[in-house]
Amino acid sequence: MRGMGWIIIGMVAVVSLGCARASRPDAPPLARAGGEWVGSATVGPKIGCCVGSSGPVRLLLEQTGEWAQGSIEGVGFRGVINATVTPEGLWGYCMCNTSSLAQKVSIEGTIAVDEMVFRLGDSRMTLRRI
Repeated sequence: MRGMGWIIIGMVAVVSLGCARASRPDAPPLARAGGEWVGSATVGPKIGCCVGSSGPVRLLLEQTGEWAQGSIEGVGFRGVINATVTPEGLWGYCMCNTSSLAQKVSIEGTIAVDEMVFRLGDSRMTLRRI
C-alpha cells in the first residue's frame, strides 16, 4: 500500500508539470550586432573635433549574448564601445577620443539585417555589415 502512495504522488507531480505555464511569452531574438560595419558619418558638436564633417567610419563589434563591445574609428575620432543588445539594435556608450578631448558619449543603433543607423551622441552614421 505504501508503494501505491508514492505512485500516486509521482503521477500528480507529472500531471502538474504538464499544466505548468511559462510566466511570460518567449522573448524575440536579439539583433545580430557583431561584425565589421562600415559607412559614413556626419559629426555633430558633441564630438567636438570636426562639427559638421562627413566621412568614412568603421565599427568593429564582438557580441556575446546581450552584450557587445568593440571599437569605432571615424572622422577625427576613435573610441571603445560597450553596449547592450536588444531585439531592435543596441544602446550603450563610447569612450571617445579626439585630438583635443576624451569623453563618454551615449550610443544607439537600430539594426535591420545588415544595415544599421548608428548615433554617437548627436552624430549620425549609416553603416553596412561587411
